[in-house]
Amino acid sequence: MKNRAELDEMDIARDWMIRQDERRPRVPERVLWLRFLGLTVLGLALIALSGCSVLADKRTVAACQVADGVSTKVAMDRGAQEKNPLLEGMEGNQILALKVAIGAFLYWIMPEVKDMSKTEKAVYATVSVIGCGAAINNAGVAARAK
Repeated sequence: MKNRAELDEMDIARDWMIRQDERRPRVPERVLWLRFLGLTVLGLALIALSGCSVLADKRTVAACQVADGVSTKVAMDRGAQEKNPLLEGMEGNQILALKVAIGAFLYWIMPEVKDMSKTEKAVYATVSVIGCGAAINNAGVAARAK
């Protein structure tokens, strides 16, 4: 058991930490989402500059599907409505689970980029752009929600 002096020191330290935390400026959630959106756009621009092979990579395709699911869930948690007619009526957790499953399935079935034809690269790159484009849109929707 701690003696009274040690407890007093702990109280003083806790109070000091609380005061420091109260002084720290809070970054509004909207600003955080706009930062996320900006970083996502920058990341996609860098990927696009590196060529179709990166967009067609199975890791990129799967990650874009998961990013779409996560951003959809966050936007729906903030009050947004799903506008995709194929997913209408589903809750955020269900959409996230579906998108994770789609990403895992695509990762599993897709060949390595070096083994793809130009047509396959174009198709998979398009899937990446659609998934990550939806994630960027969802981030903007979530930033405006509430």
